Amino acid sequence: KGTYLAEKRFWKARMLMKWVITNPEATPPSLFEEVRDRFAFIIREHPPLAKEALLSIGGLLIHEKKYEEARDLLTTAQSDHTNDINFGARAQFLIGYSFEKEGNWERALSEYHHLMDRYLESRMALQVPLYIARHDLRRDTRKGEESYQNAEVFYHRVIRETPEGPLELNAMNFLLLGYQEQKKWKESLDLIEEIVAAYP
Repeated sequence: KGTYLAEKRFWKARMLMKWVITNPEATPPSLFEEVRDRFAFIIREHPPLAKEALLSIGGLLIHEKKYEEARDLLTTAQSDHTNDINFGARAQFLIGYSFEKEGNWERALSEYHHLMDRYLESRMALQVPLYIARHDLRRDTRKGEESYQNAEVFYHRVIRETPEGPLELNAMNFLLLGYQEQKKWKESLDLIEEIVAAYP
């Protein structure tokens, strides 16, 4: 029963957060504070959900434009949970995202690359190269094409360095997605055949 109530509280807090961040400019500060308080309660009273609540508070602070406060919170959270690679990667993404929202894309890019290096074995690290490529493509076609090529190089390196395992398969799937987004159909078909042969 306790777990159910905790998850219900967390779900309600997430739903309220989702509503708040859809229009942050029109949201009064008191409502932001209320949502943060709900997550803080979960952190205190329901430790199994604490890390998810921490990430939620970090994301909320970013939407409030409290970028430094968000980064301080997330950096401390990373230090407190060094044994959780996926949590660290998600926190690192939010740190990069805070710079992106602040209008500092170069610093955001640096943080995203740090994520790819430090948290290579996380799913988030595999998502980031395509995230960067999509961002660049929206702003400049040539830069976007270059970033997609960089993503392909990254995925090929992961595949080469981590053969026959879940990380290799995930990298193959993201490489395939990158090919499809670029309409590289021959490369897509060749890779599908490779995946089927390696993972029947």
